[in-house]
Amino acid sequence: MDMSDEEAEAYASYPSYADYLERRKKTDKNIQRFMQKLLHENEQNNF
Repeated sequence: MDMSDEEAEAYASYPSYADYLERRKKTDKNIQRFMQKLLHENEQNNF
């Protein structure tokens, strides 16, 4: 399994790989939500 040092470190701090994936899924969702919010604010500022 190939992963960056950062990923390996994050992975090591979770009790199981399933927990790691679950946490990562939530993080990805939050990032997507944040990006959409930024995009939305940006669109409003342009008009």
